[in-house]
Amino acid sequence: MRMALSLVTRALHILKTEGLQSTGVRALRFLARRRSLIRVGKPRLSPAFLFFNKDGATNARRPFPEDDLALRIPLPNTAAVPMPENIAVIVHAFYTDVFQELIPYFKNIEQKFSLYISTSDEVKKRAILDICIRNGFRNVEVRVFQNRGRDIAPKIVGFRDVYDTHEIFLHLHTKKSPHLDSLKGWREYLLRNLIGSKEIVRSILALFSSDANLGVVFPQHFGPIRGMLNWGFDFEAAQALLAKAHWNLSKDSFLEFPSGSMFWGRSAALKPLLELGLTFDDFPNEVGQVDGTLAHAIERTYLHFAECAGFHWLKVQNNADVRSKGLLTVENPGESSILQKVYLPLFEEPGRSDLLMSREYPELRPLRLVKSNIHRPRINLLLPTIDPLWVFGGISTAIKTFDELSAQLSSFDKRIVVLDSAVEPNHLGNFQEFTLNAVDSQAVVFEAFDRTRRMDVRRDDVYISTAWWSEYLRTSIAQFQEKAFGRRAKAVYFIQDYESNFIQWSSRWAIAESTYQFDERVAWLVNSEELSSYISRRFGRTDQMVIPFRINETIRRSVRLVPKERIILCYGRPTAARNCFEIIVDGLSLWQQRNPIEASKWHVVFLGENFDENRIWPIQNGSVPGKVSLEEYAKYLSRSCVGISLMISPHPSYPPLEMAYSGLITVSNNYDAKEIVRRSENFVALDQVTPDTLALAVARSVELAEEKIGLICEHKEIIEIPFVGTKYDPTDLAAFLTN
Repeated sequence: MRMALSLVTRALHILKTEGLQSTGVRALRFLARRRSLIRVGKPRLSPAFLFFNKDGATNARRPFPEDDLALRIPLPNTAAVPMPENIAVIVHAFYTDVFQELIPYFKNIEQKFSLYISTSDEVKKRAILDICIRNGFRNVEVRVFQNRGRDIAPKIVGFRDVYDTHEIFLHLHTKKSPHLDSLKGWREYLLRNLIGSKEIVRSILALFSSDANLGVVFPQHFGPIRGMLNWGFDFEAAQALLAKAHWNLSKDSFLEFPSGSMFWGRSAALKPLLELGLTFDDFPNEVGQVDGTLAHAIERTYLHFAECAGFHWLKVQNNADVRSKGLLTVENPGESSILQKVYLPLFEEPGRSDLLMSREYPELRPLRLVKSNIHRPRINLLLPTIDPLWVFGGISTAIKTFDELSAQLSSFDKRIVVLDSAVEPNHLGNFQEFTLNAVDSQAVVFEAFDRTRRMDVRRDDVYISTAWWSEYLRTSIAQFQEKAFGRRAKAVYFIQDYESNFIQWSSRWAIAESTYQFDERVAWLVNSEELSSYISRRFGRTDQMVIPFRINETIRRSVRLVPKERIILCYGRPTAARNCFEIIVDGLSLWQQRNPIEASKWHVVFLGENFDENRIWPIQNGSVPGKVSLEEYAKYLSRSCVGISLMISPHPSYPPLEMAYSGLITVSNNYDAKEIVRRSENFVALDQVTPDTLALAVARSVELAEEKIGLICEHKEIIEIPFVGTKYDPTDLAAFLTN
């Protein structure tokens, strides 16, 4: 009951001071952190995770309807776009009666093209040539191949040589689907969306001209087959095929492919498939198979091979047969929104969001990444929050470093990615030049707390991570870059503490520890001299850049030379376990009870975090101003005479050093090789941190401080100590990121 009342009191305080939206967000975060304590039923398994459907076909992950977008064609503004010439139109004509129907469509291609046609016997060849000659087509080559591999083998094996002499190609065939009446009209649908008019052809070619990394363009799926899209009986064949191109296929990745096997493409996008050296003998004899053949596996992996070659793909659809909200409408073929809204990377595994770690540890939820074709380089800062109430010294230093690097990288766009809290309008007060969640802006704050929001990734994005979980997520971004662009950009891991020890030995600890692995593309930027020595000794790195401690300039300017008062200033953060809030409260209580006359003269002030004042009970003469501005903090530093700030880690922490600088006799602790007294003679150091040792240290500090009461104490500069590595210089770090 007492805990419930405390939670209600805390919620009312947040509602009063921060507003309804912030209260809701904090409540969700609280529940997320504690949901492992709540008994819940077994999560409902997505059908995509099930091995097979009722017919025994391998299930596939398909995009949700709201994500299954196609680009509306024709596009209105293509007149100024140069069109590719020397196109290859590759047609498999098994049915000569259907081939005649293709002739009017060919006339919609205004650019120069060569017609390559395959068929299964000489009789059909003569009939096809006759049709072409009667309709005025002269640049025609007809080849006869054995009837294997449907339309796929003739295009991939029989015409393998053609792709070397043509940049752009069009795959067509005389498709019939006699096994299902519901598929009547499928061929006409595909043709209408690929070459149904001169405007459609010009629009598709303009897309290729506007994006050199566009590999395949194909129609949105024919309505009657959308519910049938799965791996069928082809998954193992597809997996074996892609393994030859060094692609480890997962059933959990999105399945997307040009159903019906008709599409426009760039020849270079098929290179990984063509280089497999397949022959007709690799394909089974035709006996009317409707699934389970190599040809069906290739049809489902065309786009994977394009991504292997570094290309992406797009789906298009004309105004016919349109699903509501299923089309993206743009004016120009080069708009960045096309790629970011239509293309879904096939190398991602969206099901990671449903796995146990993502459910139990909200900070590890995967980001939803999309490929950007914007070529401007960009520097990105990954932060847990920009909420002023939760911005402490580490985040402030990270933002300052980001600003320094941005100044060096003046040609770079910049983006702050907020991972662990919603971004509210009042959070943007210190980021006036930034736009919230924009795509093509030069300065952006992107809220990734909502993991359903797509986060675009550019080829030349560089990232600064600021905590173990943001570094873990950054590695997933680097893997995405490598798969999407063929390279990983350099990055910075801003190490602010040995964070593995923030958490018990557990899955979290294992993930945190994994972020300290060596990668020559990642610079380690270590916050403080003491931490650099610890990190070097534990992980063997001596090439780290080190940020030596410096007093915050606002604090330096604002601390005044005024008479000292009987104030004990405590850095109290109940939510940060390493700051030992409970030991501070209990140690002060023990000191007060053991020294009641002396203690009655002293006021105890807790700064650092907003919390209910009842939490410091039974301390007397205590108050909790909580989170205050730096200027207000400096006023307390100016007047106080004793400070208490604990940090159970190799990092010294800012508050004890700021207290010692301001003339406070400061109780803090040693840890491993951290000897806090090396920094200032104003420290009283604890080797063992318990309520009793703290009570004794407070008694000693009060005794030393009594002689300062009423006097003005000069500021004591914090002593620089040796470190391992080189001193941080923004010019040097910027050079690392760009070389």
